Amino acid sequence: MKKIIVILFLLFIYSDVYALDDIRVNGESLSPLFEKEVFVYNYFTDSDSIVISVVKDEGEVVSGYGKFDVVDGENVFVIKVENEENILEYKISVFRDYRRYEQVDSSLLESLCVKDYDIGFSSEVFSYDVFIGDEDYLDISYETYSENASVKISGNGGFNESDNLIEIEVFGNNSSNKYVIHVRKSVEVFKSDNVSVRHEFSDFDKKVSATGVICVFCFIIFILFYLLFLKKKKAC
Repeated sequence: MKKIIVILFLLFIYSDVYALDDIRVNGESLSPLFEKEVFVYNYFTDSDSIVISVVKDEGEVVSGYGKFDVVDGENVFVIKVENEENILEYKISVFRDYRRYEQVDSSLLESLCVKDYDIGFSSEVFSYDVFIGDEDYLDISYETYSENASVKISGNGGFNESDNLIEIEVFGNNSSNKYVIHVRKSVEVFKSDNVSVRHEFSDFDKKVSATGVICVFCFIIFILFYLLFLKKKKAC
């Protein structure tokens, strides 16, 4: 029994010697905190590169640490501790911009700008209105949340006096979204000293104008019928 205890004790000491004392990334602790008997870890960063450092005992042969570049998403690094009889491996998954690229819908735009116009963009608002002058097209720029997303823009040009639609389709990994910009031309109402004054007619303005025209037309018809009635009455 004593021999078994001694052998187990020696095996414990031997295995402990060939396990790292600590692993850090950019001088910071891992998740979960490092323990010799735990072999899988995570680390989150916004940096383009990381430095993996280890604390080892004398005589341990360790590889896989140093400075490395990282890309968006998951980057896997393996630290090996070797001796003549054994190889221990510690796996570290480094996530760069994890929240931005993995938790946000990749078919949403991060930004959308129309040069010279403030559209008040928000990622989850999909319809916008722009009143323009004599532009033939709009200078549109955008940013996506994911490098894997693709964007298609149609209808940007050849604007007329009606409601012109610019459609911006964003295709993500498993979904798509469409942003629409309603482009309407301003109407020139008068000129003074070579300066054009433009008025942007809303849908309400158009309805009020149409109602006014109809009322004037009805009034004119009423006057004509009234004059005809008086003429016939005098003739009788």
